[in-house]
Amino acid sequence: MIKTSLMKKIFTLIIISVSLCCSGQSKITSSYLLVRFIQQYDNSNKRDYFIINAEGGCDSANEVYSLINYNNDKNVINTSDVYSYNKKNTSGIIFNYFLSPTEGINFLSKKNWFLYSIFTETSSGYTNEKNSVGEIIPITTVSSRPVFCFVKN
Repeated sequence: MIKTSLMKKIFTLIIISVSLCCSGQSKITSSYLLVRFIQQYDNSNKRDYFIINAEGGCDSANEVYSLINYNNDKNVINTSDVYSYNKKNTSGIIFNYFLSPTEGINFLSKKNWFLYSIFTETSSGYTNEKNSVGEIIPITTVSSRPVFCFVKN
C-alpha cells in the first residue's frame, strides 16, 4: 500500500497552524506532538500490544522518544519491570509497549502532555488481486487511522 507522506505533512501543518492561531498572543510557549498508535503482536506472550509512534522534531518529547523498542521475537526475554502497566512510577526506562491506546494516552498524560485534538489520516493505494478468471488486477485500497495531537505548556 502506498503511503501518502505529503498528506501527513499537510495535516501536521494544518493542526499546528490552527493551534497557533487559536492560542492568540499568549506568552506561554507550547510544544505540540503528533502521535499514532501502531498495533503489534507479542510472539512471546501471544497478545497484541500498541506502540507510540510519535513524529520527530519536538524538543519537549524526550520521554516519548526514549521509550525502548520491545523485541517481540519468540524466545526473547525482555526485562519485566520496564512495562508501564507494571510500574506505578513511570520515571526511568520503559518499553514502548502498551496494552491499549488508552494506556499509552495515560502514560503521556502522566508526562504532562494534554490531548489537544484528534483528526483522521486517510491514505490510499492499491493491491493486486486475482479476479474470477485468475487474472491479476489492481484494486484500490483506502484506509484511515486516528492521529492524536498532544500539547505541553
